[in-house]
Amino acid sequence: MKIWAKLLDEDKIFADTVYSDGSAKTYSAFCASVAEVCKILDCSTPILLPLHYSRFREFNIVRFKPDDFVDALGHSMLVIEQF
Repeated sequence: MKIWAKLLDEDKIFADTVYSDGSAKTYSAFCASVAEVCKILDCSTPILLPLHYSRFREFNIVRFKPDDFVDALGHSMLVIEQF
């Protein structure tokens, strides 16, 4: 799975990274990839629901707003997009 993660502040990219691992496109691999990307971007990890994974599978993109985080995000949105 190869993903592009972006932290957005009012539609401007504050930070981004490309993350790639050799895992299949499964829910557990998705959760592990999001956790690793958040560690790289130095932001909190969102609460991951099966709904987020199904949107990622169907549309190849998922957006996390500040309400999806337990800790403060500090940005307007985290976007995870598959290459």
